[in-house]
Amino acid sequence: ADTDDRVIPGHSFKFAAALQAAQAGPKPVLIRIETRAGHGAGTPVAKRIEESADTFAFVVANLGMKLPRGFGAPAKRR
Repeated sequence: ADTDDRVIPGHSFKFAAALQAAQAGPKPVLIRIETRAGHGAGTPVAKRIEESADTFAFVVANLGMKLPRGFGAPAKRR
């Protein structure tokens, strides 16, 4: 989290930079920084959904998966 008082966010940036510098292949090294987040329980459902969606999209893209047509399209409102 960007406001974490237990782990300095700059350490995460340094770690990601070191991984990127050591990367030998074409695959990406990414870092995810949550804003206004904390530790443990109490994470809002919307944040958990966003994180899961980002993780799923990353895996799909990096495995070169082809999703069925219409998959991931916005849900139709009733």
